Amino acid sequence: MRLLLLILLLLSFCSCNQKHSDTGMMTLCELGRQEGLDDYKKGILHYINGEPLRYESEMEDLLRQKGIKYSIDPFGHAYECYDLVMDSLIKVKFGDDFVDKLKLVADSLFFEKRKNGTFDYYEVDTWALRKNSNYQLGGDFVINYLNEKLTPKSSFRFVSNTVDRPYYLIEFTVDKDGETKNGEIKERNNTEKFKDAEEIILREITKIKDWTPATIKDQPVTAKFQMGVAIESGQ
Repeated sequence: MRLLLLILLLLSFCSCNQKHSDTGMMTLCELGRQEGLDDYKKGILHYINGEPLRYESEMEDLLRQKGIKYSIDPFGHAYECYDLVMDSLIKVKFGDDFVDKLKLVADSLFFEKRKNGTFDYYEVDTWALRKNSNYQLGGDFVINYLNEKLTPKSSFRFVSNTVDRPYYLIEFTVDKDGETKNGEIKERNNTEKFKDAEEIILREITKIKDWTPATIKDQPVTAKFQMGVAIESGQ
């Protein structure tokens, strides 16, 4: 049955492309389809990924084991219609859910390899949260916490809106036990006049505890996060 589907698929593509090639004019889509068929005849199968994956290297390895080439095309322009042909051919040869199953395996391999390390914020399923808060990093929790460390006579305060204000880009790690570590300033923007603010951030940020840690596959993990901390001057 699968062989019959493959034959019908190839006949359909060949018929369509022959019809247009006779006119001497082929669209980019038709050229992509033809290239896909030509590659298949040479024994080439090619999976084109259109979205960022945290497990790309694992996915590439698993596809290679099946004799399938792997490429990334996040904007969907480099392989116009070629990818549609290849997707169809891969499904015919390996089954409709082949790629989805492979992604699950690749993601599991990725997690097992790094579960005791530190993940970047874009690799986790859920960000670290404050208890009773569904906002990323607890919304303004960090800002409010830092403001509590200011003296009553302070000439500035911390705010989250960085537009048209001096600001710091800070990075910190929340470990799987919910504690903050490795606080540092990654970027400074017009903050030269606020040395006290920088000292407070670096001194206090790692004292924050009681996070609900980030998760991958519903398991707590250690992860790095970044956020902007702006300065609003009272002068």
